[in-house]
Amino acid sequence: MPRRRRAGSKRMHSKAQWKWAFATHKPWARRHARKTPGGPKARYRRLPARTGPRRRASRGRRR
Repeated sequence: MPRRRRAGSKRMHSKAQWKWAFATHKPWARRHARKTPGGPKARYRRLPARTGPRRRASRGRRR
C-alpha cells in the first residue's frame, strides 16, 4: 500500500529556512513567508535561528 505524503507546512519555521528559500529562489518562498505569524517586520525576527538538533562536524577519526 503506497504511503500518502503529508501536506507541507505553509509557514517558515526558522531563519535558516527563510534564508535558504530566498537565496535559492524557491517559487514558494514569498507565499510561506507571508503565512508565518507576526507583523510584516516582526515575522523574520521572531523565528528561531534553527530548529532541530545541531549536528557537529566530524573532525577525522574519533577514538
